[in-house]
Amino acid sequence: MRAVVQRVAHATIHVAETCVGTIGPGLLAFVGVALADGPEDVRRMADKLLHLRVFPDADGKMNRSVLEIEGELAIVSQFTLLGDCRKGRRPSYHQAAEPEVACKQLDALVEALRTQGARMATGRFRAHMRVELVNDGPVTLLLDTSGVFQFISAYENRYLSRFDLRAHVRLRARAPGGAPNDLRSRRTRRRRHGRARQSFVGRSAPLHGRRAQRLG
Repeated sequence: MRAVVQRVAHATIHVAETCVGTIGPGLLAFVGVALADGPEDVRRMADKLLHLRVFPDADGKMNRSVLEIEGELAIVSQFTLLGDCRKGRRPSYHQAAEPEVACKQLDALVEALRTQGARMATGRFRAHMRVELVNDGPVTLLLDTSGVFQFISAYENRYLSRFDLRAHVRLRARAPGGAPNDLRSRRTRRRRHGRARQSFVGRSAPLHGRRAQRLG
């Protein structure tokens, strides 16, 4: 599940000429549902939206959540967040969930937010909407429950010039909490190669030709 989250002073959602939702200070989230998303993705996204510390405290630091300021949340469905623009000029949406599945997941997300006390506004699924907003800051964040936008450490970044970032993300998903399997294997091969090279250099090889004459 992917979201673009904006801190807003206010936002309004229109379908045709009808206002279907409006909020004051709070968060506006454009949300796209991926093929592999399930209940755990819904739970994680709801928890993140409710507890992101992006609102200023008394010292002006972003240290408060939307719940703490008693703000509002607006959820707008946007499958185009799953668009793949790497090839050609027409985005591919093969990673987006089917409309029936996506609608259920978005309903579950809205319900999870409401049960935790959030004041909500929503768009209308599969409708052509006009969203008007005033971004306060501006503050805009990218969220993805699959970890696509996760931080890559400086240690791992040394290896990324040699393999594709997409492969890095896939390997991260297979090995949560640690370095990707491919990184482990690369480090292992380098250590073994280093030991083999040291042992070779340490051997006393016979000298031949001009080098033997100079040393002699």
